[in-house]
Amino acid sequence: MSDINDALGLAGTASQPNTSNLNVGRKYPALRALSTILSIIAWLVAIFTVIVVITLFSNTSQYEKVSMIYPFIALVVGAILFIALLAYSEIIIVFVDIEENTRKSALQSSKT
Repeated sequence: MSDINDALGLAGTASQPNTSNLNVGRKYPALRALSTILSIIAWLVAIFTVIVVITLFSNTSQYEKVSMIYPFIALVVGAILFIALLAYSEIIIVFVDIEENTRKSALQSSKT
């Protein structure tokens, strides 16, 4: 590994500072709570979708070809809602983490 660093001229560079010991506190508790709520709602949508699909499948007869479409539509809509809600929840956490890491970096650079 040091041969690659020598070839790139990086042999003498310092490693990244350890920012894990900085205590910056948690900000935006409402966003963290909203992310948790969205995650819970996403899982409730997934459970409800499974129940609806099973119910729709059990209520359709073999001769009703048209009514066989409804369980698949419910499954697709439920899956899209589940993925979208979970993605929104994770995006909120990513933005809050970016803010926290940016604040840590600013504090670290102001100390040096």
